[in-house]
Amino acid sequence: MANVDPVSIGHDFPAEIRVLHVDNDEKFLQLSRTTLEVEDGIEEVVSVTNNAEATEYLFDRDIDIDCVVSDYELEDGSGLKLLEQVRDRCPYIPFLMFTGTGSEDVASGAISAGATNYLQKGTSGVRFVTLASQIRQAVSHRYVEKQVHRGFRAIDTTSEGIALLTNDFRFNYVNEAYADLFGYDSSTLIGGEWKETLTDEADDRIQSEIIPEVDSAGEWNGDITGKRHDGSTLTLTLTVSVVAEDEYVCAVRDVTERKERERALVRENK
Repeated sequence: MANVDPVSIGHDFPAEIRVLHVDNDEKFLQLSRTTLEVEDGIEEVVSVTNNAEATEYLFDRDIDIDCVVSDYELEDGSGLKLLEQVRDRCPYIPFLMFTGTGSEDVASGAISAGATNYLQKGTSGVRFVTLASQIRQAVSHRYVEKQVHRGFRAIDTTSEGIALLTNDFRFNYVNEAYADLFGYDSSTLIGGEWKETLTDEADDRIQSEIIPEVDSAGEWNGDITGKRHDGSTLTLTLTVSVVAEDEYVCAVRDVTERKERERALVRENK
């Protein structure tokens, strides 16, 4: 079978969640479906009794599955075998082990193999309420992860230099455009101080003028002088914004040539 893009299953956060539940016991599956489908946010529970049916729904049918719930012991193999198949082709889809086979070794083995969580199976309403809560939480967490990854992919491909800064002004992330602009490898800058890419005068201005303005207004935009790895300088248009409490994102563009042309034009006019 062809590899499945891990973000193609449950591509965006679903208004209603579709669950694939795998269990040997058809009566238990019926109870699970009836109970879960009245829970907020869960639209449908697809019930199957073995690995083969589960992988068919996941990989061969044109249907979005947002979360897998599986027993540990199945007709044609263990739940761990199914988990291994799912993780091989859909590494990020939430997978909850919901089983009556209860021991620390089983729980530890499931989590080590990549299960999102392990829950003890039962027929009480409380068990299904807990399961429904875990499903919603796992799907929500996966959605947030995908948005973050998409955001970083977009940042990585933009021509604008972008960096995330900690509250003590060290690089937490830089895209390739930012690193290239200053003549660094991106991995070299991570953990380093922001002032390494600024002149001393610009760093003084950052501390005394720009950051206080950002902290009070949320953003600052203007020109500043940067410093490359080789010591040469460049004129930058800088935007600094608050993205979290005492954390910042900065975006820079090299406007050195434009500023030089403007100065030359002024000289000619004089």
